[in-house]
Amino acid sequence: MKLKRYFLAVVVAVLCFIPTFAAWAGTVNLPQTGQTSCWDASGNGISCTGTGQDADKKAGVAWPSPRFTDNSDQTMTDNLTGLMWTKDAGTPTVGACTGGKLQWTSALDYITCLNNANYLGHNDWRLPNVLELQSLVNSNVSPSPAAWLNSQGYGNTVQLDYYWSSTTINNNNFNAWVVNMDYGYVTGSDAYGATKSDTHYVWPVRAGQVGNPVNLSILKSGTGTGTVTSPYYIINCGNICSATYNQSITTTLTATANTGSTFTGWSGAGCSGTGTCTLTSSAAATVTATFTLNPYTVTPSAGAGGTISPSTPQIVAYGATTQFTVTPNKRLSLPRPMTRCSICLS
Repeated sequence: MKLKRYFLAVVVAVLCFIPTFAAWAGTVNLPQTGQTSCWDASGNGISCTGTGQDADKKAGVAWPSPRFTDNSDQTMTDNLTGLMWTKDAGTPTVGACTGGKLQWTSALDYITCLNNANYLGHNDWRLPNVLELQSLVNSNVSPSPAAWLNSQGYGNTVQLDYYWSSTTINNNNFNAWVVNMDYGYVTGSDAYGATKSDTHYVWPVRAGQVGNPVNLSILKSGTGTGTVTSPYYIINCGNICSATYNQSITTTLTATANTGSTFTGWSGAGCSGTGTCTLTSSAAATVTATFTLNPYTVTPSAGAGGTISPSTPQIVAYGATTQFTVTPNKRLSLPRPMTRCSICLS
């Protein structure tokens, strides 16, 4: 009887993932809005991926965590902008400086009075410009930016009302820009109380941005796959593999391996090991996360009726394919039809 040889392919069949190497370039010095959700035209929540909406792109300087620092002297520092704000946002009366809701010129006089009184140990308070005031608005919160700010350490002093900026409307000098801390919008309209004779709250500010923003880029290497994220998913690599931070901001990176892979360590910008990577921005930096495909041992064996080659244990990576050749003894044959044997490793 003519010897027949048949080949049995033992296939390790699993999903194969191709590592993505991404690092977006470019620097934007405006801060992010804080928005992390997306909606359709009817106001229904939807996935942000590919929409081009604010929360999909997250353009701008990344938010630090925590956003604010309580200086324990009745002032708060915004770690995003470097601005120092009074902890009491309710326009309190301070000595001869009469507080409460004030007209625009009275708001400027109130700031002058605070400086003459060396309020909270400083004499360089100012009425914030419209951009500084708007920078306090978190566009991803409900019910209001004021409620969110109060939860960040301002107690219950931030009002569900308008706040004056120092910025006059160029084509209507009788009005100045105001920011509404109930809904978060900016307006200069007469109908919404932007006339300088209207009365609104005053929130003193001092100092300015800390240093020039710097870029943090994430690279992924190795045979495996995974994601790298930071607080608020400012980095979600994934597809968002870089972000711009103000100097001296601390952020924490977390690496999560996909199925079939293992995170094997950090490199770059002082990061190492397999835990989280915490770094403080001082200059542009690149951090690499290495992921490795999990190896599996496949041990072949054949009965008395034939042989299998190779006959020794084989190391097979997740998603890879290996092949064995099965040869029956003389006067024996493998059954027809042959079937493919698939083994899933996880």
